[in-house]
Amino acid sequence: IWKNDFSKSLSLIQKANRILGENHLILAPSCSLLYVPITLANENNMDAEMKSWTAFATEKLQEITTLADLALSENGDEDPRYHENQSSLQSRSHSPRIFHDGLSEPSSLKKEIPFLEYSVLQNPFQKRKIPIPSAFKNIFPYPQDFDVMNKKREIGEISMHEFQKYLEEETRKCLQIPEFIELEIICDDDSSQNKDSEYTSIQMKGWMDTENGWIQTSRLEWSKPPILFGDVSLSPRENNLGVTPEIIVGPLTLLYKSFVRNDYPIQYVAEQIARALQKERLQIIQKTGKEIKITEPSFLEMLPLRKANIAEYFKWSGACIDIIFEEK
Repeated sequence: IWKNDFSKSLSLIQKANRILGENHLILAPSCSLLYVPITLANENNMDAEMKSWTAFATEKLQEITTLADLALSENGDEDPRYHENQSSLQSRSHSPRIFHDGLSEPSSLKKEIPFLEYSVLQNPFQKRKIPIPSAFKNIFPYPQDFDVMNKKREIGEISMHEFQKYLEEETRKCLQIPEFIELEIICDDDSSQNKDSEYTSIQMKGWMDTENGWIQTSRLEWSKPPILFGDVSLSPRENNLGVTPEIIVGPLTLLYKSFVRNDYPIQYVAEQIARALQKERLQIIQKTGKEIKITEPSFLEMLPLRKANIAEYFKWSGACIDIIFEEK
């Protein structure tokens, strides 16, 4: 949702134009516009400064038209539209709303926390002062013989009733794993996760909600992600919703369910969220005397596409989860 950097885009367009020629170039958005809200014109509660940093679907199409005009112009970098774009980006990069003192320096993620070493067989959670009640939706793969059994069902070798019994038995086996390691599985639907994300945007600095920023998340579902625009910290104000949550959505799911800032490495953004959640967790424990649950249903959805990056993801994501349960 962030405004395009005309300087970088024009440099790339002009390079392609020199090599291919303008008759062989097509400018288009980098992804489907289903995944961004329709227009900033519907955001009556968003201030002018924030609007100057962002671009929804309508604005992105306008940016493409402007980039095409600037690319065909001999003096595109002297165009007022170019200077307006660069001025907005400069404003964002130096805004006190974005950067808070002491929050932008990464710290604990530098230490080694081998999340993959949390072996099911070792049952490491019993060694901690408190159990880790996390939730990973869809973490268990379907059984190795699933395709074989499904094929037997299709050709009539087994009945639908037998196939259903097979699925129930395999599900039972999967559920025995978290029971063994004292891992609590919490099944959240998308609507509850969206509400949790909006709750977090109210409780924390660096987040803001939109008025009409709906996007299509599937064929029949829509969501309204909050905007994570700056450094994250727990707001000092009282809980505006008047409730004490028993379950808190973890940093990875909050990232997955939000429009995240693009000017800072995502692992350090996750660390800031984790530290804010840690403070909220300790406040809730002090208030209620009860441990809260941390749910991470989007843990796998955040996996990098490249296999080479997966190990690094497990390292910093595991570190963030560990931060939440620090006692000070």
